[in-house]
Amino acid sequence: MKNFCKKTLQLSALGVALTTCFATSVHAQPDMGPTEKLKTEIGNNFDRLFMIHAAMGNMAEVKLGNLALKKSKNPAVHMVAKTTIKGHGDAQKALAMHFRTMNIPMPADAGPANVALYEKLSRLSGPAFDKLYMAQQVGAHEATITLFEHEIENGKNQTAKMHAMNTLPHILMHTSMIYDTAVRVKAPGANIRPRQVIEAAMDAHAAMKH
Repeated sequence: MKNFCKKTLQLSALGVALTTCFATSVHAQPDMGPTEKLKTEIGNNFDRLFMIHAAMGNMAEVKLGNLALKKSKNPAVHMVAKTTIKGHGDAQKALAMHFRTMNIPMPADAGPANVALYEKLSRLSGPAFDKLYMAQQVGAHEATITLFEHEIENGKNQTAKMHAMNTLPHILMHTSMIYDTAVRVKAPGANIRPRQVIEAAMDAHAAMKH
């Protein structure tokens, strides 16, 4: 799994930015410029950033999943929604304990981008909702995989690293199901996704348990 996220899933602006930052040394130098200082601070605080983004993602998935149960009539989309509500809800409960252990505050909400997405989706229903919701699910879970893989490879805080290691296999299983459903409802871009990436990651994580 080494460097998995760097080689396969540089799919989100956050993932790309953070992995680029970690490609350089995180040790501050006296003559550092603003960009180098930013990279150093991201490196030193990545565990905290990971926790914050993971928590906001969980909040968004639960809220969007509940919206999907109201707006969609597609049984496969309902199954995705129920699975993500349960999975991300359980992950959020674990994260809440980790936030207390690390003595950092939980984010108050899912963040402006997720709030805006919810508002946009709330104006849709039926097949139009299904397509946009599933396209969002694909992108969000790919970005989450990038984030979690990066924490596993580069995180320094053992609480955060262990949460990533314990949660990622469930995210991978969700993503496999999400790919199938996204193709089924003809979500934009779903047909070009390299499913083999997810299957290889699932195999690798399964092998790590033996």
